[in-house]
Amino acid sequence: MLKVSTVIPAYNAAAFVARAIDSALIQGFDQQIIVVDDGSTDDTARVVSAYANAVELVRTANRGVSAARNEAIRRARGEFVAFLDADDEWLPGKLSAQLELFERYPDLGTVIADEVHVDPQGTVVRPSFFGSRSFARELPEAPGVVPKPITWLVKESFFPTSSVLARRTVLAQAGFFDETLSIVEDRDLWIRLALAGPVGIVPSVQLRYLTNQSASLSRASRARWARSLSRVLWRYRTRIEPRLQSEGAGRGVLATQFVSAGDVLWHADEHAAACTSYVRAMLCGDASRLGKAIVCATGAAPLLKRLKRVLRRPTTAGTDGPAA
Repeated sequence: MLKVSTVIPAYNAAAFVARAIDSALIQGFDQQIIVVDDGSTDDTARVVSAYANAVELVRTANRGVSAARNEAIRRARGEFVAFLDADDEWLPGKLSAQLELFERYPDLGTVIADEVHVDPQGTVVRPSFFGSRSFARELPEAPGVVPKPITWLVKESFFPTSSVLARRTVLAQAGFFDETLSIVEDRDLWIRLALAGPVGIVPSVQLRYLTNQSASLSRASRARWARSLSRVLWRYRTRIEPRLQSEGAGRGVLATQFVSAGDVLWHADEHAAACTSYVRAMLCGDASRLGKAIVCATGAAPLLKRLKRVLRRPTTAGTDGPAA
């Protein structure tokens, strides 16, 4: 059986997709490299076509990155499926390091690795993605099995997308990317993969991730992120809670995320969605936002916010001058 199928979604990626493909080709394994051109309007298809039979080019209408990845996954024939974004690059030996871990631990369903973040000029802006996580000190220091994958995935997304290498059978069991999600779709799948089988980790940097240091979520995007995260965590709640317990955590880890999502939605004036997230937190044992949930449910949130703004306004001095 072919060892690895490498999935590369590409949209207007003519300027950098060749670097991604080259980084896959130098891994030293016979791969099925599938590039899905997601309706690009630049020369992406021409650049990929230059690789001839070394790369399978699939051209589709623009449907988004999840649909593009799913299209490639359906065409995958390898024992393992690897994800590589068109603007990222694997370092030499990336696949070898991960496949060695699969051989050492045959029960693993997924293996991830660390990445370095660079800007468009090649300057390192984050030397270690794993090192930036709140639980960085708990991560294994040597290649091995991740001890608390669900706990950490509930807290933060810590699977670098272009590092993920999964058994195709486990990926089929977990399901593909949810095309109805336009954000948090990666974390959604990583949770399902972690529920489907043990996760391995190569803690050393194995790829370069292109980042825009100035990019940040707008208020609307943060609200969209909060809605999606609350929806995803609630969707898997009954499967997540037993795993949290077995990993030595409690429901409070899950409740904290619902509270955080609710607060984002509260400040974005999306009160119905905020109420839903607060109620979910309460059902997980955290009633700290009960008051806000009631205000949202009764429709009084806009009035309360206006009242608070009035009370915060500084008082103006009188016009009669100081007293004698």
